Amino acid sequence: IINLVGNAIKFTTQGGVSLGVAESAMDDGSPCCLFSVKDTGIGIPKSKLHTIFESFAQADSSTTREFGGTGLGLAITKKLVELMGGEISVESEPNRGTTFFFKLPLARDAQRQKAEAKAVLPVDTRLLVLEDFPVANESISNLVRSWGVMPLSRTNVTQAMDVLTKSSGESALQAVLIDSVVDGEPGIDIVHTLLGQGMELPHFILLVDSAQDLATFSDVRDLAPLSCILRSERNTRLRTTLLDLISAGGKRTVDQAERAWKILLVDDVEANRRVVELFLKGRNLSLVQAENGKMAVEKFIQEPFDLVLMDMEMPVMDGLEATRRIRMWEKEKRDYKTPIIALTAHAFQEHRQKTIDAGCTEFLAKPIKKQALLSTIDQFCGQRESLVEASAPVDSIPGATPASSFADSPVQIDPELEDLRPLFLKTVRDFQTQIAEAIDAGDFPSMQRAGHSLKGLGSTYAVEEISQSGKIIEAAAKGRQLPVIVEAANHLAFFMDTGTTQKIQARSEGDIPEDLDQLPVAAPDNYTVHVGPEMSELIPFLMDAMHKDLALMNKSLEQSDFATIRRFGQSHKGFGLTYGFEHIGVLGEKIQAAAEARNQGRLRDLLDIMAQYLDRVEIVYETRQDFTAESMEEPAAGTSQPGDTISGTGDVRVEVDAELYELVPLFLDTMHTNIEEMRQALGTKNFDVICRHGHSQKGLGSTYGFDYLGQLGAQIEAAGMQKNETGVHALLDEMCAYLKKVQVVQREG
Repeated sequence: IINLVGNAIKFTTQGGVSLGVAESAMDDGSPCCLFSVKDTGIGIPKSKLHTIFESFAQADSSTTREFGGTGLGLAITKKLVELMGGEISVESEPNRGTTFFFKLPLARDAQRQKAEAKAVLPVDTRLLVLEDFPVANESISNLVRSWGVMPLSRTNVTQAMDVLTKSSGESALQAVLIDSVVDGEPGIDIVHTLLGQGMELPHFILLVDSAQDLATFSDVRDLAPLSCILRSERNTRLRTTLLDLISAGGKRTVDQAERAWKILLVDDVEANRRVVELFLKGRNLSLVQAENGKMAVEKFIQEPFDLVLMDMEMPVMDGLEATRRIRMWEKEKRDYKTPIIALTAHAFQEHRQKTIDAGCTEFLAKPIKKQALLSTIDQFCGQRESLVEASAPVDSIPGATPASSFADSPVQIDPELEDLRPLFLKTVRDFQTQIAEAIDAGDFPSMQRAGHSLKGLGSTYAVEEISQSGKIIEAAAKGRQLPVIVEAANHLAFFMDTGTTQKIQARSEGDIPEDLDQLPVAAPDNYTVHVGPEMSELIPFLMDAMHKDLALMNKSLEQSDFATIRRFGQSHKGFGLTYGFEHIGVLGEKIQAAAEARNQGRLRDLLDIMAQYLDRVEIVYETRQDFTAESMEEPAAGTSQPGDTISGTGDVRVEVDAELYELVPLFLDTMHTNIEEMRQALGTKNFDVICRHGHSQKGLGSTYGFDYLGQLGAQIEAAGMQKNETGVHALLDEMCAYLKKVQVVQREG
């Protein structure tokens, strides 16, 4: 903390520096403290962030000349945090400032929590905070809210006088907390100014910077009720001062357990809402639910909430826009910000930053874990030993699916959520219908939303096959890759009907060791994946995704972002399980374990092995037994029989509709030209051209009725995506042989 705060002060010439400490949770759900040091200084360029924790590293050589320093401080800080079992990260924007975060796994002090829980202020306590520094204002407001009180906040004397003028009866203020200096005016002078207004005044609580200041305010105490608190003792003395003040005034303090916290849960998927409901069942909470951001904003305006759990990906209005509108309304109508927790399956820092920029207070990753959820509610809804058992359960969601529905489905879910299994299965079926309708309509945004929801739903209910299918559909929809979406949807349908997956057949030299510690240090020389026609579109997309994931894991390793690597490892473990990439599944499990152990050396080895696998893998696209030109297109009479291969002696006849028949010469000429251009592209390893022509021939073949040619085009596109030179050569030879033997006739009628 000394080093981080010292750096922040050194690099900040205007604005301020703030140190924050909050209760949070580690990736495994265990409690921890989240420390943050935020400044408004010079910031760090994005390109330098990944090296900032290295020894002798500074963002720029000019930094050393201007500010001094050895560049060892952050490296030492990182090492100290890791020695204590924690993790450190940084966010920054040049000329806007920098925030360093670090988590330390620390146990709760049960005795202190019990004592603090009994000293909570009455919910109708009225406190005015007069503080012009935004960070300090927010810090004090958060502190007071944790005691069950919603304070008013003002930044100058004029605003404070306006509040005091209207303070009377049930809305009368009990106290005014004034900083030592507000808007350039000493706090004690502000007290004198307010005394001169001739109005009935509440108790003043003045923050002072030193013990010497305490003795100088005795004359004011004779004129008005005044308490002085040292800034260094603010957090402990402020509460006891307010308690003494309220008790003297005849107000009864209440135990925090008597008050039910009110939470707004926003998620468009009922099955996800039911999981949160189940986790909170029997707790002293009131849970109000909304299906989209628009409904959430309407409910938020209608009634006050202690906390909002906001999903980010929703129809009608997404979570980011809903959060922005809530913050705009609060700015106009309220003097405090309600904590908003973003719920999202996105693992990357840039997605987290988007939620914070929109106004979210914190970030909770999906799938939601029970302990992490409860810790978050504890953190933002007050200082309690734990969420208190209530006599009545959380309000149930209307229209729940009967337990008997889908009871015979073979799909298994997390045993802890078994009561929600019928609703889960119904929700998946509904998303399948949405995807099918979106495919028919060419509605890629709807496919993307449904895929994203399935990805999170599968993770929440521990059904990796569904999560992986959703992940693929979401990513493919972003790239408008309809064939990939169709195959992923078919893959999902097969799993929902049978409880099993259509796995590829992977063959390689050497077996996978049963003992994962015996994992080889290098990939086998020959790693071949045989793919049937039902997955020919899907596999190239999956391979491309694995290459991208590998690059992101290597980048995360450079930044010591073990949480992100752990999530990728878990995803690849499920990927291997779902699609039959046994080696990838093994590697994913080992990567997840190494990330949890924060073992950088082991992670480097594992990522190197994965890179070797992906470089050496050979995709062999197997055809159905009936996948021949003769079986797909009618053979010429007396020359070929169904089942003969294209390399046989017979010709292949294709019937073309009359309106297209005159275009056949142009079509065939285009085919020959494309083949020649693909051969040239193969010589220069320009696989983009090969993929483009393969895709084009796939569409042309289908349009003109050359079904076999269309299938070859699809396989060329897939082989091009994998940079499979041998495969492309073979397919081009096959296509040339086909064009030499084809006979085109006009369809009768």
